[in-house]
Formats: sequence, C-alpha cells, structure tokens
Amino acid sequence: MVAERHRAKWAIVLPLAALTLLLPVQRASAHGMAMMSMPNRDQVRNYKIGLEAWTVGISEKDLADRMPFLEKAERRFEKAAAGPGEFPEALLALGLVRYTENHIIEAEPVFKQVVATTKGAMRAEALTYLGLINLRSHRWAEAKEDFEASMHEDLDETTTSANHKQAEDVREVLRDRLGRLDCVARVGSVLATFYMARDPRKTPVTPEDYHKLLAEVDRLLPADEIAKCQSAFNGTDAAIARWPMPPPDWRINLLDPLPKNVRLIQLTEFVQAMRVWAGAELSFAPPVPIPNAADLSEADRHNLAAGLQKRAVELEAQGKFAEALPVWEQLSNFPETRIRPASTGSGSSSTGPKVRTRRAWPTSRRRAP
Repeated sequence: MVAERHRAKWAIVLPLAALTLLLPVQRASAHGMAMMSMPNRDQVRNYKIGLEAWTVGISEKDLADRMPFLEKAERRFEKAAAGPGEFPEALLALGLVRYTENHIIEAEPVFKQVVATTKGAMRAEALTYLGLINLRSHRWAEAKEDFEASMHEDLDETTTSANHKQAEDVREVLRDRLGRLDCVARVGSVLATFYMARDPRKTPVTPEDYHKLLAEVDRLLPADEIAKCQSAFNGTDAAIARWPMPPPDWRINLLDPLPKNVRLIQLTEFVQAMRVWAGAELSFAPPVPIPNAADLSEADRHNLAAGLQKRAVELEAQGKFAEALPVWEQLSNFPETRIRPASTGSGSSSTGPKVRTRRAWPTSRRRAP
C-alpha cells in the first residue's frame, strides 16, 4: 500500500562566511643588514611615530576618533618606507594600515611590492593579505594562489632590517606571527575553493566541485591543524564571520561592531559548515559521511536535513524504497520533524512513513552558516 506523504521543502542554503584580520604592526629593530642599505635616523623616527599613532588608533572604538590616528600612522610609515635606506618593515606596516582603513586599492600595490622585494615570513604575510584582498574583490582563483604561496614560503631566510645579532630574534617573532597567518591562509584557501564553485560567472556547479571542496577541507584543515589553529581565530587578531543571508560584506572590521545577525564563529563550525553543505549537495551519497546532528549549529542541521531529504527522494525515484526508509527514519530524529504511519481511513495503517513538520523553513528564507 502506498503511503501518503506531506513534506516541507527544505532548501540547501549557502554557508556564507568571510575572513577578517587585524594583526598589530610588527615592531622593527632598524639597524640594517650587510646586504641592505640601512634606514637612516629620519626613517626610524617616522616609523616609531607611526607605531605610536597606530597603537592609539586601534584602541579607539569609534571610527571618527580612530581615523585621524590611522591617517597619521599612514603618513609616517609612508615617509619611513620612502628611503633612502631600505626599510621592509615600514613598507609592510604601510600596507597593514591602509588595509585597516579599508583602503584596499591603495594597500594592494604596497603588499605586491613587499612580495617582490622580500622573502620568508614578511613575504608570506604580504601574500596572506593579498589573498584577503582578492577574496574581497571576488577574484577567487587569485586568492587561492596567494594563500597557497603564503603557506609554501620558505622561512629559513626571512628579510629584516635588524642587524646580525638581532636578526634571529626578529625572525623568530615573525615566524610566531606567521603561525597565526598560516591558519588564516588555510581557511582562506578553503573559502576560495567554495566561492569558485558558487561563482555565478562560471558554469553550473558539478559534483566534482563539491568533492573538490571536501578534499580541500581534508587537506588544509585536518583534525591536528584545527586544534592548532583554533586559538588563531580569537576575534581580536583574526576571525571568521558568518552571515545569515547573501551577500557577505567583506569590509567587516574587527574594530567595529558586527552587522546585525552576523556572528563570529569557531574554526570547528566553519569546517562543519563546509562539509555539511557539500555533503548535502551530494545527497550524502556514500562514501560521503553523515555528521552527527547534535554537534551542528541550527543552520548546518538544516542543511543536513535537506541533504537527507534529497537522498531519500532520489532513492524513491529510483524505486529503492527499502533503502529510502532508513533515511526517512534518520530524518525523523530531528526535533523539527517526526515520521509516523499514514492512516488509510479504514482504521488500518500503511507501512510507509508520513513526514510532518513542527517548523517549516520556506525556500525563500536563506540561512547561512
């Protein structure tokens, strides 16, 4: 006997996320190395004044109070970087301040200059910021290329203006700083893969795109990397912001209040969101694993349910009712649904399930991780 079914249409929603980053400007010991022309006293003085203005500026919560200090820091770093001596720390600081001011058009060529003239940790940091700028500009392939290059940069010889005695101490500080940036680059590379798949300017998404995203999550953010990187996204130095609906605003700044309904999430939630979304689009067809619903956020649990529903419907369309039944039963464990036998009207019950919803998610409502 055929069971009667009433189903809510559950749409799979996009896991919209954006990266935001605010690292302190690196203090430099500007005494010059043998292979570099040493910054002169005026350059060092301007750099120190810029650092002081930067420190005061980022402590201001109000944008109107903050900008005069950031603009002063920008002017001083620009003078310090102008020469006559080479001063890579000042050049990188100039890019960081412009990025913090949301002047990414002016910041981009500065970071490119750092990439072209330095190596090691300083170059890797500039590549990470270029990746973020490319994400903001929807240049997904270029962003991924920058993040990957940042992660593969050789740190053994890091450019610095410190003298020989202090150089190794400075390099150690830069390497520690880069540890946080490496985590940002990993998340940025995964985000670039996600947005490349979802770009409306390309051909329709294919199952290969979803499998590629799952593979990138496994490659870049395995369990040990998640444990190591969890503290990097502390909401102070770096953060992953999650939007409830498209489009995400890449201009978000950690110094300002979050937009309405936007929240900062842990790295574990970001990884879950990517895996659940791609798995749901693939209908959780084996060997795609089905996550535990109890460990998911509401938006991710929604996508899990939508993917399971999609799987059950596809199996029924193929006439595989016996295989579909366990999927419906798993779906019934969600707090939003229940499955019970449908009444035939004659006092007896059919063996097929009926899906009822205590809560409906209309397709017009967009939920995002």
